Amino acid sequence: MSNRSSPDQIQVGVIGVSPSRGWATAAHLPALSVLPDFRTVAVASTRAEGAEAVAAQFRVPHAFDNPFDLIACPQVDVVAISVKVPDHAPLIRAAIDAGKHIYCEWPLGIDDTEARELTRLAEAKGIHHLVGLQAYVSSGARFVEQLVQQGLLGKVNAASLVVLTPSIGGTEVAQALAYTADRTTGTNLMTTSAGHALAALSRTVGDVADISAVVETLHSEVRVVETGERIPNDAPNEVAAIGLLTTGAVVSLAVHGGTPVSAPRFSFRIIGTEGALLVRPTTLGDSINVGDWKVTLARPDGSAEELPVPAETNELPPSGPAKNVARMYDELGSAMRAGRRAVPDFRMALKFHEVVAAIRLSADIGRRIHVQAVDHG
Repeated sequence: MSNRSSPDQIQVGVIGVSPSRGWATAAHLPALSVLPDFRTVAVASTRAEGAEAVAAQFRVPHAFDNPFDLIACPQVDVVAISVKVPDHAPLIRAAIDAGKHIYCEWPLGIDDTEARELTRLAEAKGIHHLVGLQAYVSSGARFVEQLVQQGLLGKVNAASLVVLTPSIGGTEVAQALAYTADRTTGTNLMTTSAGHALAALSRTVGDVADISAVVETLHSEVRVVETGERIPNDAPNEVAAIGLLTTGAVVSLAVHGGTPVSAPRFSFRIIGTEGALLVRPTTLGDSINVGDWKVTLARPDGSAEELPVPAETNELPPSGPAKNVARMYDELGSAMRAGRRAVPDFRMALKFHEVVAAIRLSADIGRRIHVQAVDHG
């Protein structure tokens, strides 16, 4: 584990760590530990002993039980926010006020209105900002994008993406995720899962131009696994949308909740005039934003060929949650040093929030909704 330090390193404070679980500890800290341009200088948790345990494990000099103290820490250049979505906005506002750069996990806010406000504030301050839509920077998505742009499939006529989410959207939920049964928390199939799927679509085949959708809440209550308690549920269990991309291709997206853990987490098909691509996870339980992609080309003559995704040439974790998070930090560091916009940033995240809002609106009123194009910078 790296403990490198130099005056040129970008110093990061990570909010949301836990000694036993959580995305910050599983992905952010291991990713930062292998990137020579970064150093983790502070962590924050809701409990002092938890923060101190993680700080000791990763050899981080500062541990806080108050995230706003971490934001105020003068050694911190970048604030990484990996907490529940309702807590994003106050932490982002505080980091913006402090002039700190920001890496925030997706969703950016609880809805498009909050995301729009946060984007405006961050851009007015002139800080660098990035949102954890890891599929957008993954090696698999970049490889598929290259194949499409090189004309391997001819003209793309259609793209179809099916996403399975075992942890939420079913009849049961783990206690740690019980809050997702409340749609106002901004964490559900239509926001979290669909947002990551939209990022993958955007990178590989283009942006949604208009959308028609069905969003269904099939269960009015769900059972908490650990306690047996039954709690109200108004979050969607099924999301299905179809429309057009800005290229004119037909796009379909389906997100299913409460699915078997033994099923592949996504299946992505791109259909062109000269062939088709089938994309699946190389590891069964990996979601589209986390795992490596297995890419198969089907040709018009009936033959098929697996196309290996090129290996990484820089120093990144070989696999697992930290791999794409490390690539996100790499993008942020490059943008900061070059004085350019990092992608995917708040502005891009806002566009995906607006697509999610269009999905909800279409489902509510039963009409096709036009969507503004994503700003890729």
